[in-house]
Amino acid sequence: MPTKSNAQFHVNETARVASEAHAAMMLAGRGAISLELYLWYTPMKLWAAEEKPAENAQLAFAERLPGHLTADQLCAWLASRTARIPYLTEE
Repeated sequence: MPTKSNAQFHVNETARVASEAHAAMMLAGRGAISLELYLWYTPMKLWAAEEKPAENAQLAFAERLPGHLTADQLCAWLASRTARIPYLTEE
C-alpha cells in the first residue's frame, strides 16, 4: 500500500521491478539462456516474469521487456508504459 502518494509509489515500484528484471536478464545472459520477460500486474504490484506469476495477475502489455537496456534505461522504459496501467488501485 502506498505510504506517500501514488506517484511516489509508482516510481518506487517501477524501479524495483526494473532492477529485478535487469538482474534476472543479466544472470540468464551469462548462462546463454534467453529470458522472455513480460510485465504483469495485480492491484498495487508489478512483476516481470516469463509466465503468469499469480492467479489474479494480468498481462500489462503484449511486449517483451527489452534485454539490451541498462537498469536505468529499463526503469525509464517501464515508467513510460506502466503509468497507463490501472495497478495503483486496490481490489
